[in-house]
Amino acid sequence: MKLLRFGKKGAEKPGVEIKGKRLDCSQHFEDWNHNFFHIVRHLN
Repeated sequence: MKLLRFGKKGAEKPGVEIKGKRLDCSQHFEDWNHNFFHIVRHLN
């Protein structure tokens, strides 16, 4: 799995790529930013 951003420059959306298929994650996360990684880090 890869984290990625896609879309027009300045309006990118967060997504993931799994086995070559890109999935939009913008309904779940604003961006792959500090807040996202802070939440993930504290899930364990």
